[in-house]
Amino acid sequence: MNFCITIVTVVTLILASGLGFSHGKESNVILLVSPTKNHPTEYGVTRKVLESSQCKVRVACKEPTAKDLNGGRIPVDLTLGEVRTRDYDALIIIGGYSVWKYMGDPEVNRLLHAFYDSDKLIGAICAGTYVLGKAGLLDGKNVTGPRSEKLRKHGAQFVGGLVQQDGNIITAKGPSASEAFGKALVKALRHNLGTLY
Repeated sequence: MNFCITIVTVVTLILASGLGFSHGKESNVILLVSPTKNHPTEYGVTRKVLESSQCKVRVACKEPTAKDLNGGRIPVDLTLGEVRTRDYDALIIIGGYSVWKYMGDPEVNRLLHAFYDSDKLIGAICAGTYVLGKAGLLDGKNVTGPRSEKLRKHGAQFVGGLVQQDGNIITAKGPSASEAFGKALVKALRHNLGTLY
């Protein structure tokens, strides 16, 4: 009986102090969404997985408001110009039917290259992968996405699958990959931050 109480007490103390879960460093993540036509599954499931793993998620957009494919409102925390690379551990591009407007966008490219040059995690799901390709970040990288020929056009090595990671870049195929994408992001963030969850 005393042995069981001792074990429970030790486990409780470990959990309360955060040992075994984290060294106290919370991951700060930016989800980059388009003003309209964001895929609700790619946004919602990815965000849910990140937040359920103690990641602090902020949403950035070129405009002060954003909507999903069904017209549902996505709360925007920051405009692109307000995002400071030093404040975040990852930048994740959510796919949808208007994310292509970010391809070649100077402000988006500046952010992507700032995160890349700082060795921070960059992720993209579905059509968001094309934004990375157009920014020149996929050249020679093993990737997945919705259409191989578009990614190969930007120098990517298309290997397929639901999710692929090459260094600090994680790509995902589409809506069906949303949960696996979120989990891959969490795993990479934990590794980069040296946390134990």
